[in-house]
Amino acid sequence: MGPAGTGKSKMAQQSAKAMDLPFHALSLGPTTPMSKVFGFLDAHGTYHQTPFRRAFEHGGVMLLDELDNGHPGLLGELNQALSLGTCAFADGMVQAHEDFMVIATANTYGRGGDHHYLGRQALDAATLDRFTTIDVQVDELLEAKLVLGHAPSRQREAEELLAEVRRLRRVAAEKQLPLMFSPRAGIDGAKLLESGASLD
Repeated sequence: MGPAGTGKSKMAQQSAKAMDLPFHALSLGPTTPMSKVFGFLDAHGTYHQTPFRRAFEHGGVMLLDELDNGHPGLLGELNQALSLGTCAFADGMVQAHEDFMVIATANTYGRGGDHHYLGRQALDAATLDRFTTIDVQVDELLEAKLVLGHAPSRQREAEELLAEVRRLRRVAAEKQLPLMFSPRAGIDGAKLLESGASLD
């Protein structure tokens, strides 16, 4: 769990690489259909697979990005697969591979939206109980390295940009404004500086 732009999805991808496992990802939203996760049978009876099915059956790290944005009905179906290690797909029951792992990311603790993440779902206790929560906040040392690394010929301006992004982040937090100044703001700004944009 952590604010936008803190590298949660990248950490999941790097975890898969560190374990030498295939990496699969799916971003969840309020209208994500069951078929996008569990697959479906077409009119000819042919089963169409999904990244979730491949990870579940053959092993791999499955990233469920934006878990707190998913539809409660879909999350309920996922709960069964995660707790029982078996899942009903459109073409039959499948046992989970021993190397099947799920990492979910979220911007909230699953208690519903706040002034930054208005449409986020409140997650039920059964869903939350299946995960260990790790807080991922802005790593300012990493943020500085990334910002400065994207503007090698404009270091002074990149440092000024970074200081301003951090100032705005503090002000937005203090005043509880619905504004986001994630590390992406500094990184994208540094890229613009390097391509010739002015600091102004």
